[in-house]
Amino acid sequence: MFKIRRITNSSDPVWSHCLNIYRDVFVSDEREPQASLSDCIDTGEYHLWVSERRDEVIGFYILSIYPERNYALLCYLAVASNWQGQGIGRELCRHAMAAVHPATVHPATVDPAIVDSVATQPVVNVKWLLVEAHRRQALYYGQLGFLKLQYPYLSPSFDSNESIPMSLMAISVNNQAKHIEIKELNGIVEHIFTAGYQLEPSDKRLTQQLSCTHTTIDLIAWP
Repeated sequence: MFKIRRITNSSDPVWSHCLNIYRDVFVSDEREPQASLSDCIDTGEYHLWVSERRDEVIGFYILSIYPERNYALLCYLAVASNWQGQGIGRELCRHAMAAVHPATVHPATVDPAIVDSVATQPVVNVKWLLVEAHRRQALYYGQLGFLKLQYPYLSPSFDSNESIPMSLMAISVNNQAKHIEIKELNGIVEHIFTAGYQLEPSDKRLTQQLSCTHTTIDLIAWP
């Protein structure tokens, strides 16, 4: 049995254990600088939720929520290597989904302790929950209900001027949306790239990503 609780201060010793998992799971070009992560946790821009079993940190996720822009982003989700394959990541993901879109997660599929921990938090009012994913991750998130955008997505690298091909996946508040208007999507992507990846508006990685000429982008079940 494990519990999930929110950590709001990077000075909490639990955060250092999360960082060890973070460095173990994510390669350098996917890792936001530690100082930036800590600042965002302290200011509340990032919501850090930690999974523990008998006081051992076994996983975590980081969620950024932007009600004024009508979306939330599952920035990171990671499980300690010796705890992988035991359903911890699935429960963390469902916890994040329930925090943003309670209606998308059936209570019978989630541990009651997880439902209770979410219920004590303020209601989040956003239309979209998004996640960036490599191919293997995309299959995993697809099994949990996320849909894949039919849209070539290149995520900026944190340690170079290169980009990383990924899938952008989403789930809507009513779990019914099958497409998104490109104007709405471009506004979200521009914010992710400038606020999250700290790109300048003139950066070619951003201008290239915003160059799609379609008026709507379909969301498809994946796989």
